[in-house]
Amino acid sequence: MMLLDPETKEDIHRAMLVLLTDRLLIGNITPSGKYSLESTFSLSNLAVVNVKDRESGPAKADQLLKLLVFPEQR
Repeated sequence: MMLLDPETKEDIHRAMLVLLTDRLLIGNITPSGKYSLESTFSLSNLAVVNVKDRESGPAKADQLLKLLVFPEQR
């Protein structure tokens, strides 16, 4: 998976998403080729949304998704 700049839609870096039963883990690739943990989110505070992007063209628009993270409730 590739992390994109929201404004320009240019590639920033490769990322890996790992879906667990209650959490989503996001990792970045390191220069050695391994992944390091960037962030983790509770699934109860997360929504995944399809992106309708006319600028990227039909070939790329069906491969985009956006993660909406809601504030933690205490």
